[in-house]
Amino acid sequence: MLEAILADGWRDIPDAPDAPRGAQAAKAVLKMLHTAFPDFQITVEDIISDGNKVVVRSTISGTHKGSFAGLPASGRKLLIQAVDIHLVEDGRIQKTWHTEDWMSGLTQLGAFKR
Repeated sequence: MLEAILADGWRDIPDAPDAPRGAQAAKAVLKMLHTAFPDFQITVEDIISDGNKVVVRSTISGTHKGSFAGLPASGRKLLIQAVDIHLVEDGRIQKTWHTEDWMSGLTQLGAFKR
């Protein structure tokens, strides 16, 4: 399914150094997230389009049951906001600029003392 919406050279920005591109890159990230958060879910809150750009505001949720960002499973719930801006050309997403509130997420998982 991701192959149908992501261009072969799709870029996720910011991406990790030497990160693969295209649907395989997205699949690897989703697999990692589903391993750490088996009930991982993205809920779309808003979609706004302007020309060839589409902005999606969403919430990301899940229960921390596997290692994530060096943190062992805590059993804690995660709920963060995300904003993605997609560049669409020829009916497929070419690039995605994303921002996710991982500071709040890591705090919810117990990474920082309050």
